[in-house]
Amino acid sequence: MRRVAPILFLVAVLLASCGEDEPTVGPQPAPPATAPTESPTASPTPTPVSGRVVELTETDFEFVPSVFAMRTDQNITIVNEGQTVHNFSIEGTPADVDTQAGETTALEAIGGAAGPGTYNLFCKYHRSQGMTGTIYIVEGEEQGAEY
Repeated sequence: MRRVAPILFLVAVLLASCGEDEPTVGPQPAPPATAPTESPTASPTPTPVSGRVVELTETDFEFVPSVFAMRTDQNITIVNEGQTVHNFSIEGTPADVDTQAGETTALEAIGGAAGPGTYNLFCKYHRSQGMTGTIYIVEGEEQGAEY
């Protein structure tokens, strides 16, 4: 019995200490407040190019400029300064034009293919190599322009 008593005492102490770690029932403290997450700052829409024609240059594997704005009444001239054929496509529109290396393609006003909005621009041959861009199309005509 002498050996059983210390063991029972030890078990009783262990059981008593187990109850101290049990969670308490009732309201819990609120988690600490966190600072509001700021949304990324949107880039401003570029000012549309003035004049009747917007010039876009295709090089080996980028558009210059890669982000631009234009009006629905403006024509586009595409100059391929690259070493291979490139393409001008506007996602969600019928715009899909190839320009051979060293050549220029003139397109009519974009308003027939795309209305006002923001569109992704890409070369269907080199999109996976990063030949992409953004085009902002706004409604309107240049005031006082003589065409």
